[in-house]
Amino acid sequence: SRAAAGVTTDQNGDLGRILQDATSAGYNAYQLSRTAGARADALAALARALAARGQPRPALEAYKASLELAASPEVQAAYEE
Repeated sequence: SRAAAGVTTDQNGDLGRILQDATSAGYNAYQLSRTAGARADALAALARALAARGQPRPALEAYKASLELAASPEVQAAYEE
């Protein structure tokens, strides 16, 4: 999910699919995680994927939920952007 959310160019018309897969991967990681730290990481990955897909409101909600589980300067900075 992290690597896919960082894609910035459309290679062979697959960008939309890659970002959709990144969103699904973040959500699945959240569902399968058992610890607060793992859930926070999954939510941060989901937020990055949502932001890359042009969905700022859900991305902010995911960043906020991540921060409620675990403090992270990186996630805090992305949330405040």
